[in-house]
Amino acid sequence: ATQEAALAGFLRHVDIAPIPQTFFVEVAGWDADPKQAAKRVNALMDTFIPVSNEFVGARFVVEQQQLLEKEKLVRDGLEKGEEKLQKLYVEHGQINFDDRRKAVVGQLEELQSRLTTLRIGRAETEAKRERLEALLKDKATTTEQLMAQLGYSAASASGGSAASGLATHPLAELRGRVVTLGATLGKDHPEVLAAKVELKAGEAALADNLRQLGEVALATFDGRQQTLEVEEGKLATILGGLNTERDGLDQLEGLFSSVKRAVDWYDKELESIRERLRRTEGRA
Repeated sequence: ATQEAALAGFLRHVDIAPIPQTFFVEVAGWDADPKQAAKRVNALMDTFIPVSNEFVGARFVVEQQQLLEKEKLVRDGLEKGEEKLQKLYVEHGQINFDDRRKAVVGQLEELQSRLTTLRIGRAETEAKRERLEALLKDKATTTEQLMAQLGYSAASASGGSAASGLATHPLAELRGRVVTLGATLGKDHPEVLAAKVELKAGEAALADNLRQLGEVALATFDGRQQTLEVEEGKLATILGGLNTERDGLDQLEGLFSSVKRAVDWYDKELESIRERLRRTEGRA
């Protein structure tokens, strides 16, 4: 009780006010005797300063230790990130992702255009084959229809030689002779009748020849389709590989970017921690 009373009496003659944002305080003392007032303030400070120094110093020591531990963790992370980045460079080299992606996309567009053209060619070839096959199966098909179809088909397959051959068949001349003889000698004249028999036999032979040519043309179409199918498969395989490469580039670029960002973050964080350590060491 006596100590409490003495402390209360002491505190009635001093005023302690902390200075904001600092570890300092302002102390005011008053007494009828100025020396007594100064004595009280000095006694207060003799007690306060060691305690406050110990408190503040301990706080900075703890902060310093925490920063040192954090520095070690960040340094380890930085070293691992740099090792991972170096490993990527060893495995893949220096890659200009924009240029490489542009080259792959250009190849993809070119091959896709070729594939589209090839598929159109397959569709056209299949349509011609189906038309020719239908004409050959139809008994009502005329010689002229077969000649036109085979002439067109042969021209597209072999440069036109077969078409020109059919167009200049000797029966064209024989037909003209029958018409001329009929107009001059009469349709029942023996020479006209003989010419008609010769024309009919020639037309039958031509029909058989055309059907044989038709079968050959069908086989040619089948061979052409097989060739186009193989080419389409090759192009599709190459396109698949390029698509895979493009996707791989995107993933690899993402990996490079992720590792680089991590390394940059660790590097900046490490510098920040070391700067805080330098300030903390001095204050501690």
